[in-house]
Amino acid sequence: MFFIAMLLLGSAMIPFSRTQAQSAAEFFNSQTGNVTWLGIDFTEMRLYGDNEISGSDIKERYLPGINNVVVSESEKYTIGKSFRKSPLAQNLKYVMEANSLLDPDKIKTLNSADMNRMDEKMVQQVVNHYKFKDEKGYGILFIAEGFNKSETVAWYWVTILDMSSGKVLFTKRISGKAMGFGFRNYWARPVYEILKAIDKKQYATWKNSIK
Repeated sequence: MFFIAMLLLGSAMIPFSRTQAQSAAEFFNSQTGNVTWLGIDFTEMRLYGDNEISGSDIKERYLPGINNVVVSESEKYTIGKSFRKSPLAQNLKYVMEANSLLDPDKIKTLNSADMNRMDEKMVQQVVNHYKFKDEKGYGILFIAEGFNKSETVAWYWVTILDMSSGKVLFTKRISGKAMGFGFRNYWARPVYEILKAIDKKQYATWKNSIK
């Protein structure tokens, strides 16, 4: 009976894993479809090595500014091109609502280890906070992990999710070099660098990794 129960359990689990794989494969192998740029989630972001700016200013002024500039300067931040998706819908309301709940006192850190504390399980936990209601299709979400001013680099989790179920289908950690004048431009630059890297190499690498 134990063997039969385990066999039934195993067979019940197989379709789920296949469905996940097929969904990720569908995303990477199709240039069309229902795909939405959801923006950048900063709810777990930590800033290291910057004592010149307050957490409140970062939360209220600069983080919304980064999300807005990525959308408004679409000729520079080529999300659709990088992810081989046309047309690409945009909907920032979910990340704007989530980011508005960020505690400004937790943004800045004195511990450099905070730059590398997330994993795939934590990415799913971040996504679990979103309630997409009747939204369908795929969502592209960048989850910010760490802004390290001492090393002029930002770390993100590039995440593809199924909006109807809230399941993370694919996520990878990737960094981008920071540069520019002013806080917003300085920390928006890594997003540009990451999108460029995805376009040139990472998209093909990720696509080939999906079985």
